[in-house]
Amino acid sequence: AAGKFHAGGAECETCSAGTFSIAGSANCSACSAGRMSKQGSSQCSECRGGWVPSADHGECVPCQAGRFAEPGSETCSACKLGSYSYVGSRSCHLCAAGKFHLGGAECETCSAGTFAVAGSANCSACPAGRFAKQGSSQCSECRGGWVPSQDHG
Repeated sequence: AAGKFHAGGAECETCSAGTFSIAGSANCSACSAGRMSKQGSSQCSECRGGWVPSADHGECVPCQAGRFAEPGSETCSACKLGSYSYVGSRSCHLCAAGKFHLGGAECETCSAGTFAVAGSANCSACPAGRFAKQGSSQCSECRGGWVPSQDHG
């Protein structure tokens, strides 16, 4: 029967998780990279996006925050700096302007006196004579007769 194999004994044996067989097989075959199977399966299945096979290829497990996987991937990949993802994501998203990201699931807000464009891995300090409020995407010039505060905010 499918999902079982006959190795010469009196009965057929069940294929273990991470393997499969078709009816009449003498052994079980391992699932290929990016695929999984439950015990006694006649075929392997691709994990959906954001999920990858467990070490024994017996189930699909979600990628951690800050990582992603396309459908059928063997392993999760890290999001590039300046982007983020949640648990079980199939892609990463750029941080919004005024925010930065170094890893994990959350983008952090730039402090006063700094700025960041969308997808930034860090915030940049405003140059002399310019200021930015917390979470800014650019620095602004002070009006005539005004100077930036000590924190450039």
